[in-house]
Amino acid sequence: MSEVRLPRRRRSAARTPVVIDPADIPEDASGRVEVLAVRAPADVYDPADRPPDESAAAPPAPSRAVELLLTADGWVAVGVVGALVLVLFLIGMLLTR
Repeated sequence: MSEVRLPRRRRSAARTPVVIDPADIPEDASGRVEVLAVRAPADVYDPADRPPDESAAAPPAPSRAVELLLTADGWVAVGVVGALVLVLFLIGMLLTR
């Protein structure tokens, strides 16, 4: 009679750590948000909350070329770059002919 063999155990069948059940971590645990909260000092303001500064100079107006390139949500700039690539390609083809 043949000997009874135990099934082989693969390494991938090793036990994995226990998965934490989300019910074990309540969302409304007291102090959870307070522990993670970081408050700025009282003398530091968010730029949106800061009062407007009269002494700050107005930002310089963009140049005419920038205004033209940014028309149509920047698609004009994409067209200009595409045209430049096409011109460079054609010049390269003519020079290597």
